[in-house]
Formats: sequence, C-alpha cells, structure tokens
Amino acid sequence: MAVIEESDGFPVAVLNRSQPVFYCVPAEAYERLMDKLEDIELAQIVEERKRSDEIEVTYKLTFKVEAQKEWKKLDSIVKTQFVV
Repeated sequence: MAVIEESDGFPVAVLNRSQPVFYCVPAEAYERLMDKLEDIELAQIVEERKRSDEIEVTYKLTFKVEAQKEWKKLDSIVKTQFVV
C-alpha cells in the first residue's frame, strides 16, 4: 500500500517476472478514464447517427390530474407575460 500512496495519483504496475500483470489505478483516475471512454463512445454514436436517415418520432405526454392543473396555470401565466 505504501507504493500506491507514494505514486502521487499515478497508476502503479504490478509485475510478475518483470511483466505487468495488472495496474493499480486510483479511483479518481479510473473514473476520469471511464468518463473519457464514455465520451468517445457517445461521439461515435453521434457520428453514426449524423449519417443515418431521419425518422419521424411521435410521442404523447401524459400527466396526472394535479400536474395537468399546474401545467394549465403555468401556461396561462406565461401567455399573459409574453404575448404582445
């Protein structure tokens, strides 16, 4: 554990017969690495979808009765403030 504490947040290679068998990576560094990998994967998905055909998507919003009442109140407030 002392080696890891002295690594200043850098990964530590664990060797067996001078060959790395695994790396001990601090949690913060591992989380940053996983975030970067996720960003790369999402960027690839974006690029693939930019080249694909567009599709029409329909959706229906459903609200509980209480939510509908609040939505209507908000809608009327917004209309009175922004209608010229």
